[in-house]
Amino acid sequence: MTKSLDPLLVKAFKTINVDPTKLRPISSGIYSDGTTSYFTKTSSSLPELRAENASLVALSATAPDGFVPRPFTLLEENGRGAMVSEYFNLGGSKNQRELGLKLAQMHRIPLHDRWEELGYTGRFGFAIPTFCGVTKQDNTWSDSWREFYVKRRLGDMVRRIGDSGLRKEWERMKGR
Repeated sequence: MTKSLDPLLVKAFKTINVDPTKLRPISSGIYSDGTTSYFTKTSSSLPELRAENASLVALSATAPDGFVPRPFTLLEENGRGAMVSEYFNLGGSKNQRELGLKLAQMHRIPLHDRWEELGYTGRFGFAIPTFCGVTKQDNTWSDSWREFYVKRRLGDMVRRIGDSGLRKEWERMKGR
């Protein structure tokens, strides 16, 4: 298998003690060793790859088992990165109640002995910028959810659009 696998992914799999020669391709970027299915990604956009990996690490800290793919490794070398995470077939459950309960559980604030390591501050935001597609999102910590959402999400979108009428309406709405 290693002949068609990107050399950086070969190294990444070796860091998690997975023999790349035992992997078989499932589809583009997805491999299995017969026990675990892996999602892989390589990119020269290191900030985006770091953000995706950091997001999976943070989500995994609170998500119920099997709800969020586990991140296994992020390897960077010569301006490129390779990420390996658990792969889920997203066919998913049709049980909306179960989905809602799992989402609520994932968004709780549990007692956790790794909060500092995970970047949690008790405030709203994230330790690094994340991306919505290629759009970099400002995740600067805020003291309240309202402040974060108004300034970092909605306000940032209004600013990026650059429409003076929209900006004027936005300022009027924020005053309420």
